[in-house]
Amino acid sequence: FCPGAAPRSHIATCLRAAMSTLGAEAAPPERRRPTLTSKTLFVIGAMNMIDCINVNLLTPYVDEMVSDFLHSSPEDPQVGHIVGILIGLYSLCEVIFSIFWGAIADRFGRKPALLIGLAGSAIAPIMFGLGRSLPVVFIARAMDGVFCGNVGVARTYLGEICDSTNEAKAFGFLSLCFSMGLFIGPILGGQLVHPARWAPSVFGGTIFDTCPYLLPNLTYSIFAAISWVIGAVFLEESLPKEARGRSFRSSPAAA
Repeated sequence: FCPGAAPRSHIATCLRAAMSTLGAEAAPPERRRPTLTSKTLFVIGAMNMIDCINVNLLTPYVDEMVSDFLHSSPEDPQVGHIVGILIGLYSLCEVIFSIFWGAIADRFGRKPALLIGLAGSAIAPIMFGLGRSLPVVFIARAMDGVFCGNVGVARTYLGEICDSTNEAKAFGFLSLCFSMGLFIGPILGGQLVHPARWAPSVFGGTIFDTCPYLLPNLTYSIFAAISWVIGAVFLEESLPKEARGRSFRSSPAAA
């Protein structure tokens, strides 16, 4: 008997109580929500910085590179036109494919989208540095922009694991990493180009002699590969399985 229940309704009351108890016991345990940690913040910050480095890594040497391919002077107006297209192609592909990466992140999760994009960002610059003709470097630059189109996914991921106590700190660190990328990119590109000239005993007669623009791109790719390994180990998926598969039209990750 259930105390306090009327004689005619005590059975129904007990049944409702029993059903409520069974329902609570059968409910699946609530999924633990990932939280912001120093390792996670470092990985997301590194991804953001790598994207910024990638944008301006070529600015110190791109005029010389294009003029070499055209067999003309860097002052040739045609060189300036091609340089502008080559630099802008990265951002164009990044913007166009950001919607695609948002859809991928909503369909399969944030972590796979971030890791796939970062892996592509580690491969495309090597192709760019090995390029010996304009079509090859244009294709490599476009690929680079495509894979870095997931920068919006990184911001979405960070927003999902932050709360009111650390949101300002997290996004402030993201801005710091972006600014550092603006500083590091041109330094890598300017200091590491033509290594056979400033270290002939090490790089003379090697592939870095025949491909003088490879070393800065290879160095960047190594940084990207290290970030990929750290991300694969430490990043937790922030999008529950039951929330995946939404239409990319409503994708917040592409915003």
